[in-house]
Amino acid sequence: MAQSLSNLLIHLVFSTKARAPLIPTTIQAELYIYMKGIARSMHAPALEIGGMEDHVHILLVLPRTCMVSDVVKVIKQGSTNWLKKQESRFWDFSWQRGYGAFSVSFSSRQKVIEYIQQQKKLHKNRSYEDEFRLILKMHEVPFDETYVWD
Repeated sequence: MAQSLSNLLIHLVFSTKARAPLIPTTIQAELYIYMKGIARSMHAPALEIGGMEDHVHILLVLPRTCMVSDVVKVIKQGSTNWLKKQESRFWDFSWQRGYGAFSVSFSSRQKVIEYIQQQKKLHKNRSYEDEFRLILKMHEVPFDETYVWD
């Protein structure tokens, strides 16, 4: 019997709308747990989730039966709905329309996990915009500043 097998690791990055600092540290851990549950329900287990008040990083295993855009859409929708149910201050919450998705080799998995875990430290001297530009350049993704920041 023929099999279709894969081990696709994807590093997702996306921000809040207009990169507004809308995710307080007091709720981040709960939000990330919820996002992990959404990913798990899509058979796309999140190996690590972390971020800051204005963005999130997710390292996940993409199943061979899903498209990245579908996984991102469901995670964004589900987490937005969850946040809006937590407190009235989140009623206007939304994520940016776009996202970044970057392939990760299995041998680099631990480095990406550590990178995501160190977000608080890394952002003492770096904005989200600078970080995202750096990731795009590192992965040789051409981009137009006009359309990156929706």
